[in-house]
Amino acid sequence: MKLFRILLLLCLPLLLSAEEDARFLWHDPEASCRLKFRQASAEEPGVIDDRMLCLPVSFANGVRVFDTDGNTIPVHDWESGAVLIPATLREQTFFLYFGYQKKLPRSTFPGKKTNKRLAMYRSPHQPAYKVAEWHNVECNAERNNLKRRTGGIKPCPPCDPKKCRTILQLGRTCKNALLPFCAWNVIARYHSEKTLLWAKDPLLRFRITCCRGLLLRPDFALLPAKHNTCFEARQKTSIRRYSAEKRKTENAIRKILDTDPAQGLQDQLLHIGQQVVHGEWEYAQLSLTRQPTDTGVRSLLYFKGSLYVPETGSYTFRVSSNATHLLSIDGECIMRRFTEDLDRSGDMHTDTEITLEKGLHDFILGYQKKHIGTWIAASWKQPGNPFFQVLAEENFAPGLPVMPLELETQSGIRYPMVTFSDKIAIFTGKRDRKTVRIYNNAVPAQGDVKFRFNGKDYTEEQNVFLTETDVSGIEIIPDNPELTPMKIHDHKRRSNRLTVPLSLRIGLHLPDFIYDDERLNGTMEIRSRLPFEVTPCLSLTRNGKTMDEFLHIPAHQDENMDRFSPDFLLKRDFPLIARGDDNAGDFRYDLKIADFPVSSVTCSFRFPGDPAPFLYRNGNFLDENGERIVMVLHRPELHELRTWSLPKNLSAGLKKTKKLFLVGDFPDEVRAALLEKWEQNGVEVIYAPVLKDHESSGSPLPESLYRLSTAMRESGADTVLLVPPSISRAMNHSMRTELRCLAYLLEQARNTKNIRRILLSTPMPASGEHGENVRKYEANLRSLKRDYGIFCLELGALLRETEKEEYVNAILRLLTDEI
Repeated sequence: MKLFRILLLLCLPLLLSAEEDARFLWHDPEASCRLKFRQASAEEPGVIDDRMLCLPVSFANGVRVFDTDGNTIPVHDWESGAVLIPATLREQTFFLYFGYQKKLPRSTFPGKKTNKRLAMYRSPHQPAYKVAEWHNVECNAERNNLKRRTGGIKPCPPCDPKKCRTILQLGRTCKNALLPFCAWNVIARYHSEKTLLWAKDPLLRFRITCCRGLLLRPDFALLPAKHNTCFEARQKTSIRRYSAEKRKTENAIRKILDTDPAQGLQDQLLHIGQQVVHGEWEYAQLSLTRQPTDTGVRSLLYFKGSLYVPETGSYTFRVSSNATHLLSIDGECIMRRFTEDLDRSGDMHTDTEITLEKGLHDFILGYQKKHIGTWIAASWKQPGNPFFQVLAEENFAPGLPVMPLELETQSGIRYPMVTFSDKIAIFTGKRDRKTVRIYNNAVPAQGDVKFRFNGKDYTEEQNVFLTETDVSGIEIIPDNPELTPMKIHDHKRRSNRLTVPLSLRIGLHLPDFIYDDERLNGTMEIRSRLPFEVTPCLSLTRNGKTMDEFLHIPAHQDENMDRFSPDFLLKRDFPLIARGDDNAGDFRYDLKIADFPVSSVTCSFRFPGDPAPFLYRNGNFLDENGERIVMVLHRPELHELRTWSLPKNLSAGLKKTKKLFLVGDFPDEVRAALLEKWEQNGVEVIYAPVLKDHESSGSPLPESLYRLSTAMRESGADTVLLVPPSISRAMNHSMRTELRCLAYLLEQARNTKNIRRILLSTPMPASGEHGENVRKYEANLRSLKRDYGIFCLELGALLRETEKEEYVNAILRLLTDEI
């Protein structure tokens, strides 16, 4: 014993050095990197997915796998990046080599499973009936099958020699024929029983004759006395076949009547799904694809795959659908609902709790596709998690995920092992698209890690990153000094699938105009369709100061991919102040996740006379960058009116109008008559029309506001006349916006030095225009006259008392006399 201990102590350094050499033994010199992993003992094969591992390079050029003894292990590598390892009888450690300079031929092994993470099986277009209709439909189907299988089988009547057409025809054509005899009997005999007639005349079977110059008689020894052997044989055969088919159909109908309709429909669905389970399938995810779900064809749609359960426990599955659906796990139907049940209850969610062991489980989700609005979604709640999570591609695998241990290069550089969820595309607007990645911490034995993006470090707690493009540019910084920082290689997906319509965005609801002495409220809202819980940061920047607030947005509980499903909505009101306060001025809202901007909105205040361009779209004023604008108006006080109006009126009385800036919406004949009359009086007219109907989207005056204000500022006119459009014109804005637009033009005219006189008129009445709205609009126009100290012409009241034939003369008298 002592001798053994001494030998062990002497050999221990050699064993340690050998183990150290085996650790760095490189089996494939052509590979630049290798991954050490352990595969658990199971009947299922293992799988490695490079889309869920942070690697310096991808598996794009192929992989090779060796065991610890250096033996090559046959594997199957898919073009999308996953590698399938055969099942082992015991727990074993392997080395996966990758990062080759040249592309290797794809390797595979016999007996591998179907190429799927989640294979989508689509049945033929067969209807799925309601529970109440199942018995009758199935029974009628069996009866129709009986008619189709036994069509044309009828009992044959016995052969009457006096009416036998074969015998009569033979007697007319062949004088040497001996009657009576049956031609069918001659044809049906065996070759050994046929006479020389058959040998001398090969066409006997077609013309049944003996006229060849020789008198050759057939053998009548076997001719039956009743002369109907052939017909009797055919009759008995037909009766036996029909009876067998009828007994088979009656047994099937009896089985259908004894089967519960719900169970029978379930078997029918699963049976149709099994008919198409064969061959290789493209990668898919648990979401509705464009075909056939976007058509009006009634069909059955299946999602079939191997669900990976990470730990043993109790799982709650939730299926949301508005059609007949079922959920089967390990061949057992755990959930089944039908359309008529959904119509009565109105509940689209069905929850079922089941205990599952760690590993792979057969998963089948099927539903009846009837019309475009039919949808289905599946989610589960794992042990210890209070929220439901949508089942995605990451939850399905063709084999058990292996346990990664070490990642190193041929030169001995070691990297940390970090896993992350597959990419999720987030649409923050109609065209904006971002990519979300959720990273998990490294293996506990390797220590913690932190992430670096754009030169800024983040801890492992801030592991949600958003990028504009597919290239992330994220670097992993390990705390363990034995490991080296690594820049993550972004694997590009090759599978063709429909992107999940996720979104997280911020929006503003603001008034179009605000007076500088009033305080209004704006509304900020955040909309989310994320299937996971997130805590974004909301930043408000104003006057160089930034205030941050962290929000809690739960996971979107409505898992279906219906675009009409409601979003999670968070609203908040805030004071909107233009000037005179510390919180006044332009502001900006930014929504961030881990300091990465997701969505942002900016609001700026614009005053009359500002030359910066703007436009009016969809009920909002926007700048060149598409950001919101709030127009700020000033309500003049009495001393301001006197300060402006007295010198202007004196100068207007001493000087006549030489240049007139006319804003109006006149018919062509009225406009031509006005221009001609003023030209005769020596007045230069600059006519600025409001947008026409075919050019405007329903808001002519707001859409023309920038063009009118720019033309007024550059016109050099000394008099301004504003004739607004008729109130009966189709407007996609409020009367308040219409009046504020006129106030904007009036204020700009007041602030223009060369303008000495401002006139405002009520609009021309449109055909059939009357009522409370017209009187209210004209009263508001008169209030603008008082607010800005200008003169208002009653053009509308004058024309309502004038015949239409005299419109032109009345307008000329009123406007030309005033000018």
